[in-house]
Amino acid sequence: MPRTPKPESQQERMLLLSRLWTEAQPVVAAMVAGSVIDFQHGEDLVSQVAETIVLKFDQYDRTRPFTPWALGIAKNIVLRHYERRAGDRLVFFDEGALTSMAIAHEQIAGEAGERLVAIRQCLAEIRGKTRRVMEMRYIDGLKPAAIGQALEMTSNAVWVMLHRGREAVSMCVKKRLAAAGTFR
Repeated sequence: MPRTPKPESQQERMLLLSRLWTEAQPVVAAMVAGSVIDFQHGEDLVSQVAETIVLKFDQYDRTRPFTPWALGIAKNIVLRHYERRAGDRLVFFDEGALTSMAIAHEQIAGEAGERLVAIRQCLAEIRGKTRRVMEMRYIDGLKPAAIGQALEMTSNAVWVMLHRGREAVSMCVKKRLAAAGTFR
């Protein structure tokens, strides 16, 4: 007999929402910032977007990407912002431009996500001493001289290894994105 899925707890829903919003927030904030002149208005609008997302999270279709859904909410909030300011002679606003901005940010977010996945996969392929040197430099934050001392290498040898490691990751990412048809 097939098992029915256990209902999701409120805590699980909030953790999911938190993770999804953390990924989408920079894209939403960029779109909003590009839509309004005043920085403070932009911050307020992003807060309104977050509040609306929390309130409407039950309406989100989890079979679809979250960021475009969040951008749609942001677009509506920015539109309402400009509707409230319609009497202000100094405000010029074009709804078509806002729609274009939302679409562009959605595309950029998708490409950035694909690039991040490719970077993670390519970093996982780096092995041995090169991986250790890269971890010491980029995770531990050590300078090449300190890495060299710890691994009994010259700082020049560390620089060369870092350069070769970055080149390997870069080439791997380019190949993966080209194979997926997303490389520009």
